Amino acid sequence: ANIIQNSPPVDSGGGNKPDAAIHAFMARRNEKYKKWVASETLEHRTARLAREAHASKGAAPGKKGARVFVWEEEDDFLIRQPLNRTFAADRWDEFTPAQRHYDSWQNEWDLCTALSPEDNAGDDEDDDDADHGYILRPEPESPALPDIRASLSQGDDPFLDMEDIPYSRFGFTVPGAPAQYQERLRPDFSARSVGDEEWPGLQRPKYAHLPALLAYLSQAQSLENVPRELLDLRQDEADISAQVWSVSVQRKVLNGEALYIIQPCSPDDDPDLHILLSSAATTLEIVRSGWGSSSIQEIVFHLFKRGIEFRLCLRGPLCPQPRPPYFQTGLGVRPSGYKPTSLDYLAYESRRDEFLRSSRGRAARFAGGIVGRLASEGTDDELAARGPSGEIFDNGVRFWDGQSQAAYWDDALTPEEIHLICGVYVVNTGIYSKVC
Repeated sequence: ANIIQNSPPVDSGGGNKPDAAIHAFMARRNEKYKKWVASETLEHRTARLAREAHASKGAAPGKKGARVFVWEEEDDFLIRQPLNRTFAADRWDEFTPAQRHYDSWQNEWDLCTALSPEDNAGDDEDDDDADHGYILRPEPESPALPDIRASLSQGDDPFLDMEDIPYSRFGFTVPGAPAQYQERLRPDFSARSVGDEEWPGLQRPKYAHLPALLAYLSQAQSLENVPRELLDLRQDEADISAQVWSVSVQRKVLNGEALYIIQPCSPDDDPDLHILLSSAATTLEIVRSGWGSSSIQEIVFHLFKRGIEFRLCLRGPLCPQPRPPYFQTGLGVRPSGYKPTSLDYLAYESRRDEFLRSSRGRAARFAGGIVGRLASEGTDDELAARGPSGEIFDNGVRFWDGQSQAAYWDDALTPEEIHLICGVYVVNTGIYSKVC
């Protein structure tokens, strides 16, 4: 089969370039993985090697196992397409062990006869008329809800240390002498600003003037409008002014939006990877906390933990902005008055997790908020923190200042994909364009 040129488009979840042979595809990935090994954490390496050991048994993946892709000939070209668990199990024995390749970094299998053309797994007459398309089949049983408290060890704390927030996020410093301020934010607004409406710290003398700082910050036109003794940015002797930062920070207008571009100063980091943020407070929190001294991944993991929206972009060539990928199916349409069942929830979980395990599914982890939280169980944080997928120039998003010869590129979610992650489906109501 011709697998080199003029091939038809590859499925958007495949992660392959249309003109690539399977051997070239795997060679490119192996080169990328060689660079990743140097910064791989012990925890991730242990988990990855455990996956390799399990995969060496040669069994078809279970319902929570690795993703499966099949390479099939279509009009003299090899096309890489995903299979759901049911079809993967049905077709597993069509391929010999040498024709199955496991990738422990992506936790996925590739099934392709071209890996070992001389092998013959035998013909299965029952498969002649089978439909091997990618469809949704919910699992037969609903998994039990996890016991969050039982899953936490004694040393685990799922919450942030609130004592760090006033300084790291807002730059609050305690005045060295008694002071009175005209401006004060209401107690309930102050509690919401620090992220915990029940935080008792606001009642302690140490934070008596924090509501004053928050009030000044909310209406200040410049730093000079904030009392010097309350804000570290106004103090030459403060750490943020006196110490060398572990990251470089630029502010640029990209795609019409003011964004902060962050990159660690360490020479060991990939010079093309950059974090893009719209929040000045989060940018200063990164600087004050010293994140990024070891790697850019350190910053990524802290932002994941906080559920903050951000981008991990690759600085690359100035190519045209690609079109959004075509999203084939969501969760479907329900008739008016429809009552969801447990089967609907199983179907949602299956379809959502299948997308989150795709190469572009990593983008959901960077969305922050509810989307980022929902994605946390279905994505590999360490893999996501390595950088964008290989599809960014085909269906990603470009951030450009309108004049440079380079741009920042990242994976992007379509509105339909966000709806899928959040479990949104259309219900007929009799009212035009109303969506539930």
